[in-house]
Amino acid sequence: MALIELQEIRKHYRMGDETVKALDGVTLDIEAGSYAAVLGPSGSGKSTLMHLLGFMDFPTSGTMLFDGDDVSRLSPSKRAWYRANRLGFVFQTFNLLPRLSVLENVRLPLDYARQARNANDLAREALDRVGMSHRIEHRPGQLSGGERQRVAIARALVNQPKLILADEPTGNLDTKNVERVMELFDALVDEGQTLIIVTHDLEVAQHARSIILVRDGHLVGTEEGGHSE
Repeated sequence: MALIELQEIRKHYRMGDETVKALDGVTLDIEAGSYAAVLGPSGSGKSTLMHLLGFMDFPTSGTMLFDGDDVSRLSPSKRAWYRANRLGFVFQTFNLLPRLSVLENVRLPLDYARQARNANDLAREALDRVGMSHRIEHRPGQLSGGERQRVAIARALVNQPKLILADEPTGNLDTKNVERVMELFDALVDEGQTLIIVTHDLEVAQHARSIILVRDGHLVGTEEGGHSE
């Protein structure tokens, strides 16, 4: 079953007298349990696509379905609800709050969604899944880059999302930690998690099961990745 269905999605912006066609007629299905990488150079439209998939924006035209529901034209409050209750996000810069402990950072999505009941237990479970339960009282500044990203992944998992979106998740990591993070992603997908990585790095994209190629606002093709079913 398709978790996401995009039909002729366009996202156009006005910049002075010019119309920028960030996305221009993208049609795409993402099946539940998929592991996909969106690959393209800077300015290709991949970040715009991620913003739409992450309910941070809405298309100029076209139809977007999420888990069978038409989400093409949601209000800001409804988009916020989807972000809080259906999605998990992993960013290049980790986006951890420096004054909060690891546990407090991971439970933030539950706090935002007003799901405080058992929030600490759920945060501990998520940290255990990524091998970071031993750092639960530390602050982000006491962690390595790889550890911070694993905490960020735990935060993305804590609300049991339908979809995790990872935006250049290895951009600030050394080679050793890139491999650790990608191995963790592999394990999550093997458990049934749906994951989309947005990247310009072909080696990172090859970890996925499928690679979605984006250029000049168009989906120009798909390829098999290196992560086997």
